[in-house]
Amino acid sequence: MSMIGESMRRIDAVGKVTGKADYPGDINMPGQAYMKILFADRPHARIMRIDTEKAAAVNGVVAIFTAADVPVNEYGLIMFDQPVLCGPGSDKPFADRVRFIGDQVALVVAETEEIASDACKLISVEYEDLPLVLDPLAAMHPDSLLLHPDKGSNVFCHYRIRRNVTDDLFGGADVIVEGHYQTPVQEHAYLQPEAGLGFIDEEGRVTVIVGGQWTHEDRDQIAHALNLPEEQVRVIYPAIGGAFGGREDMSVQIVLALAAWKLHQRGIKRPVKIIWSREESIIGHHKRHPYTIHAKWGATRDGRLVAAEIDVIADGGAYVYTSTKVLGNAILMCTGPYKIPRVKVDSYAVYTNNLPTGAFRGFGGPQGAFAAELQMDKLAEALKIDPVELRMRNLVDEGDELSRGTPFPTGLSIIKVVDHAKSRVLGIFRALPDGAPRDVLVAWVEKEVDWPARGKQSLPWPLHGDLRVEAAFDYLGRPIKPVPPEEITSAPVFVVLPEGETEALPLKTMPASEYRGGSPSPVVLQFDTPGIAPVMRQRAWTPEPERVFEPGTEISCELIAYNFAETEVSGAISATEIPKEMVIEPETWHVTLPAGERTVLAARMSVPAPHAPSDADWVVFQGEFGNAGRPVLAFQINRPE
Repeated sequence: MSMIGESMRRIDAVGKVTGKADYPGDINMPGQAYMKILFADRPHARIMRIDTEKAAAVNGVVAIFTAADVPVNEYGLIMFDQPVLCGPGSDKPFADRVRFIGDQVALVVAETEEIASDACKLISVEYEDLPLVLDPLAAMHPDSLLLHPDKGSNVFCHYRIRRNVTDDLFGGADVIVEGHYQTPVQEHAYLQPEAGLGFIDEEGRVTVIVGGQWTHEDRDQIAHALNLPEEQVRVIYPAIGGAFGGREDMSVQIVLALAAWKLHQRGIKRPVKIIWSREESIIGHHKRHPYTIHAKWGATRDGRLVAAEIDVIADGGAYVYTSTKVLGNAILMCTGPYKIPRVKVDSYAVYTNNLPTGAFRGFGGPQGAFAAELQMDKLAEALKIDPVELRMRNLVDEGDELSRGTPFPTGLSIIKVVDHAKSRVLGIFRALPDGAPRDVLVAWVEKEVDWPARGKQSLPWPLHGDLRVEAAFDYLGRPIKPVPPEEITSAPVFVVLPEGETEALPLKTMPASEYRGGSPSPVVLQFDTPGIAPVMRQRAWTPEPERVFEPGTEISCELIAYNFAETEVSGAISATEIPKEMVIEPETWHVTLPAGERTVLAARMSVPAPHAPSDADWVVFQGEFGNAGRPVLAFQINRPE
């Protein structure tokens, strides 16, 4: 094909970047009416009676629709378990119940959105509140109240994997770790709230303009609820306005079609428009599944996985939506991309009175992977094996099978990808030459540094002693700011130990007056952004009670520059700030560093007059290397005798 290898312009790109693209909320038609929805606003109840008389009497109200107006009062992407409108008057069993706060009870069509909203408030609904079922684990109990009495159980999906399961599942495992994990609900928060228009087109078809993710599924569910042939329903998607899985299930599609269709039957040939507020959007559409996962994994002493036993429970909320499909991904991902000879997994999707849950980017994979990777970290800690190395020993390869016995397709590349990532991330540590200082390596960042420069802190060895830190970065390279020197704070820091182990240690900040660091204490600073000069701030000497340096006292020191770039770098390193009580010679070094090499720059510090070391004695070194490379500075002080 001619477009392969070419950069193709998206057909909608110009309209979106210029603001000319029409999203559902932007579209209007002549003579349109406006609709608002009365939501249940309570999580579990039976509707005993709905009185619309006062709302219908409001000037400007065109029509009000309830469950009795829906021909087939049910819908659902996987199974038809949700009423279009909840309340008495339909043939759907138990459709008189609301099961979450976003269930829809009535529709008000009016001349303006404000009139429709005011009329909604005048609809009187008599509820009989029912007990709440909010905990999926409790909902699984045989004695739990059923949200859908016709289903027989709150568990609406159960998948299982049994691979080489024996009575002695963990036989041969030298180490067994267990973990209990919970992932939260998550809102899609797309920019365009649910909105659209419903009308009857020139061919007599019920037509809906709306944002969604698959027109054919929308059309199928609209046709089912209205008891119409599919060819009598038309669904049009303009610019969507974001989805991320959040528009796979119904929101306003069916009720727009219902309102336009019912009005047309009454001789009112007007389009109907609706735009949800952000609050309506948040209560009215599904969320990412919260999961509860309990995992038990075993491995041999040399880091080979032996077995995994996992229970996976998804809170499906009030209705099925896409939970069955999402659960299928989670059950595959909960064992990670690893070869595990024996696997036992049980996964469940459960009804609760929480908001329904469904598709979201990753579709169940992130929740399963979260548990799997934390299990690998726990095993690495228990076995004293580098977490990356442990993964490398167990990653799937060509010819391997999924946990359920399905062969992988050819072209499996995860081992190469992880190995490449490992070399990129840990290259700095491997590049440090033998004999490099093994005390404290810590990054210092001056306050005037441009924060968007994405400075990255590297701590290749464990911390010994106390450090004063003016700013720090987490293991993703994001700045943790501000870090006032006068406050004690803690930040996660990525540390690689000499044995290749990896762990996260707290990096403490403390007042300069409390600094009790020792020598030698080299300092390393690395910037990922070319052109940002490395800056290193180092205490010139350690304050000691009653210690006074006599005139002529000399202190030898070394400034070490490491070049971890793949190309040669040239530039200058200067002592840009020197305490007035001391002299350093020389103050500037011109250096050329081949790729992967280091240079040691000798210097001497001295005091021309008697001086008691204080907390104010700091020296600042700055490197100017243009736009090339990422030199790293380390400073070694030899304590005066």
